[in-house]
Amino acid sequence: MEFIISPEALAALPQEIPFNYEQIKAELAHQLKYYQGLVVTEDAIKDAKKDRAALNKLVMAIEDKRKSVKREIMAPYDSFEKTVKEIVGMIQTPIDLIDSQVKEFEELKKQEKHSAILDHYSQNVGDLSEIITLERVIPEKWANAGMSLKDICEDVDAKFFKIRNDLKIIRATNTQHEQAMIDVYLRSFDMSAALAENARLEEQQKALQRQKEQDAAQRKEQEAAQQSAAEEREYPSDDTAEETAIFDPNIKTIRVIFHDTTPKFREAMKLLTLKHGIRYGSA
Repeated sequence: MEFIISPEALAALPQEIPFNYEQIKAELAHQLKYYQGLVVTEDAIKDAKKDRAALNKLVMAIEDKRKSVKREIMAPYDSFEKTVKEIVGMIQTPIDLIDSQVKEFEELKKQEKHSAILDHYSQNVGDLSEIITLERVIPEKWANAGMSLKDICEDVDAKFFKIRNDLKIIRATNTQHEQAMIDVYLRSFDMSAALAENARLEEQQKALQRQKEQDAAQRKEQEAAQQSAAEEREYPSDDTAEETAIFDPNIKTIRVIFHDTTPKFREAMKLLTLKHGIRYGSA
């Protein structure tokens, strides 16, 4: 089937629409010189308005003629266009029908393809089923006709292999931050991000441990200072004992050194001095 327009019909179409173009142009060029550089004054305003009206009337006459010619020229084309569109509409009907059926067929094949991918995923996801959904491993272009089911399944298997291997490496680190590493890794399957998270947490833990040790040391120093102050208040030095002896001749200071003492002995001596109200101090 071929769309044919007879050469005679095309030849009958005017190649141009002749009119007295040169004559009108020449007359206008002569008459319109008057208006070049025209300055309208109060005395000439009335004549200027008349000229404007006359020129507008001339424009309207020319435009009306142009539109009339256009209608006459376009009349056969409008008829031609109407019949052509009718034929195109006849052709478009089966095109639309075929297009709808092709889309239905492609959608069905897409669903079958997705179902096959889901079956492959279910058969191979194994221990990753609780942490990896199909949407996380399926290629973005899986629905494209150019990507075969075989290529898609191979791509899914490759991702399963990488994920299992990366998780195995994470668990082999024996770090107490294993779960945190896994959580970070599963966001984008990026091993470097998981290792960086472990390093960050370890450094954070070391900083906390250093702070605890510093706090413990400070508490120990404070306790030692408090203990020393308490002992000083409870057992004043020999100088204080000697000053007391001046006022009471019955009280004497006796210097005794015990060698190789044991904690039990020192505790007993402490109880004895407390019992008799005896103060003691270092030599």
